[in-house]
Amino acid sequence: MQGTYSFKIPAKVIVSGEHAVVYGNPALVAAVNVYSFFEVLPCSTRSFFVNLNDKTYQYGFDEAVFFAKAAREKWEQSKRDDTQYSLTLRNGEGFKIVLGEALSHIGEIPTGGIRVTIRTDVEPGSGLGHSAAFSAGIAYGVGLVLNKPLLEEDIFSVVQSCEERFHGTPSGVDQEAILHGGMIRYQNRRGEPTIQAIQKSALCEHFYLIDTGRPKSSTGEVVKSVGDYLNENSSQKEAILRDFNVCTQNIITALRNNNESLLSQSMTKNHLLLSQVGASSRFADELVTSITSLGGAGKITGAGTSQGNAVGMLLVFHHDRQRIKDYLLSEDITHYPVALGISGMLSECAM
Repeated sequence: MQGTYSFKIPAKVIVSGEHAVVYGNPALVAAVNVYSFFEVLPCSTRSFFVNLNDKTYQYGFDEAVFFAKAAREKWEQSKRDDTQYSLTLRNGEGFKIVLGEALSHIGEIPTGGIRVTIRTDVEPGSGLGHSAAFSAGIAYGVGLVLNKPLLEEDIFSVVQSCEERFHGTPSGVDQEAILHGGMIRYQNRRGEPTIQAIQKSALCEHFYLIDTGRPKSSTGEVVKSVGDYLNENSSQKEAILRDFNVCTQNIITALRNNNESLLSQSMTKNHLLLSQVGASSRFADELVTSITSLGGAGKITGAGTSQGNAVGMLLVFHHDRQRIKDYLLSEDITHYPVALGISGMLSECAM
């Protein structure tokens, strides 16, 4: 076993196209300077320890491999039977799946212990891709400690497998963003993803994230709810998805050309579409309206919610960052200034 390894992995935001991306439509995704910080090191007790923001979980290695295998078989069975996939995980059990999948790729069961400490800038469950970041960081760190570092494609595979267990049918966009960084147009048609790097502009420095609280709905539940809406309104489905596409393309054009007006209009339209398909709440809609009245724009970034007020994070743009900051402070709204399109894990870890 090796020494201590420290590294950080960025979060991601979906600038446009969430939910539409599940149906093979494009999404614009960016890595942002909100991080998960990892410290991975061997320890004497033969167990796997995870410390996440002062909460500690402990699992046996064989236990994790068995648990991950059972979850994989359940997911594969649902695909064979074409049934709705659902996996209930108690607090911290997701780490067992991550560890089991990582060890399956590494091909070795540790003879000693491994401790992973994770500290996050923002609490998990905010729609910023924490599950993908945790999966990537644990897989990468365990490989380093065992002196069997995983290749980029192995890490991607581990994350994809874990995201399938957690969410059912992930698009793959989260791991693309956190691994490669930058700002990308991502589209996955019939399992064949296409990725296009999008050039940044000065507008990428004028964003905030607003924390509305952790949604009551899981990502998988919201994806199902949106799917139910589209199926129940099948005559509108094609038009709705087309409108999402137009928003995404217009936002790409606006960010490339420093077009503030087009960016604001398109973000607002994108949020209205998310509200239409049932991924927003009245609270979030009213907050977006208030931001729009100040000359800015806002939208849900991530899955949103199908119940309750909290939708996770809102992505907010305003050309005058001080003005929007003053408003958020006056309303006591938790917020984070962010830049779109920063470096990803592969650059941060010099892989």
